[in-house]
Amino acid sequence: MPPKKKTKEAAPKNSTPAHRKFRNFEEFYSDAYGARWPALKETLLVDAKKVALWNRFCTLPRQEVLEGLVRVDPDGLCAAYAPKAKADSYIERPPEDEFSVKGYYILDYASLLVVEQLQVGAFDKVLDMCAAPGGKSIAIAQFLSMDGNLCANEAKPARCTRLRRNLKDYVPVNYVPHEVSQRDAQTWYAPQSFTRVLVDAPCSSERHLLLQAAEGDTQGLRAWNEGSSQSCAALQRTLLLRALETVQVGGRVVYSTCSLSPLENDGVVREALRCTRCEVRVSAITGMRLGEATAYGWLLLPDKAEGWGPIYMCAFEKVAEKREMRFSESSEEDEEDA
Repeated sequence: MPPKKKTKEAAPKNSTPAHRKFRNFEEFYSDAYGARWPALKETLLVDAKKVALWNRFCTLPRQEVLEGLVRVDPDGLCAAYAPKAKADSYIERPPEDEFSVKGYYILDYASLLVVEQLQVGAFDKVLDMCAAPGGKSIAIAQFLSMDGNLCANEAKPARCTRLRRNLKDYVPVNYVPHEVSQRDAQTWYAPQSFTRVLVDAPCSSERHLLLQAAEGDTQGLRAWNEGSSQSCAALQRTLLLRALETVQVGGRVVYSTCSLSPLENDGVVREALRCTRCEVRVSAITGMRLGEATAYGWLLLPDKAEGWGPIYMCAFEKVAEKREMRFSESSEEDEEDA
C-alpha cells in the first residue's frame, strides 16, 4: 500500500512567504502610486507648510497675537492662521501672556483637519492615545470646557516629557481638566471610558525619511522596505482595536497616520473591521475641501492638497459593545478550526 501523501498545511491568512523579497522604498511607492509617484515624491522633499493654531486660553488680544497672519479657512472648526503672502512660510515663535500661556501652536494644517473629524463637544471625555508632541491634544482642548476631560497618552519617556511641557504651556488645568499618561497603548484596557478617541498612530513617516536622506542621513531610507510597513500596520491595527474597545457606544474614533502606505491606512482599517469584537461603522469624512477619498477614509497628499500633508484619516462610530456574529464569519471560523 503506497504511503499517504503528505498534505501541505494551509498558509495563515495575510502571511508572507519566506522566500518573498520585500520591495524597497522606491519600488514599493512606485508600485503604489504609479505615474504619480515622481511628482508626489518631489513635493515630499519640500519642508511641510505650517499654520498657527490660535490658543483661546491665551489672554492676549487675538488681533495682536496673529498680526500678519490670515485665517486659512473661515468655515473651519479649528482657528488656523497662515502668513498672508503664500510664498512666505515662516511663522514667528508665539508670544506669551502674563501667565506664560502661549498664543498659538505651530503645526501642519492637515493635522487640524484630523481633529475636526473627532467632532469634539464641550462635555466630551477624550483620549489622545499617541499624543506626543501634543499639537492635536492642544487642538482638542480648544473645544472642551471645565465639564469635559482630556487624557493625553504617550509611552516613550522623552516624548512624554515633551508632551507634558507643551500641555503646560498651552492648556491651563483650570480651563480644561487634563492628564498625561505614559502607558503602552497596545495593552490599553478601559472599556467604554471615553466619548472620543484619537489614534494618531506611529507610522513609516516617509516624508521625514526623504528629508533626512536629502540632508545626507540615508540610513533610515535604506533600511525601510515593505516589511517595515507591514510591521507598522500590525502595531497600528492593535492600537485601533484598543481604541474601538475603549470608546463608549455612540462615541467616535478617528484613526490617522502621516504615512503614504496603503498597508498602514486603508489596510489597517480593513483588518480592524474584520477583527473587532465591537459593532462599529465607518463614518463619512465631512467638510473637506482638500484631498481625496479612499476605500474607507480620506487622504491628503501635498501634490494635490496645496502642500499640506501627508495625512490619512478614517472615522468610526461605535454602534454596540459586541458585534453580532454573522453567518459568513461563523463559517470562516469553523473552517479555520477544522
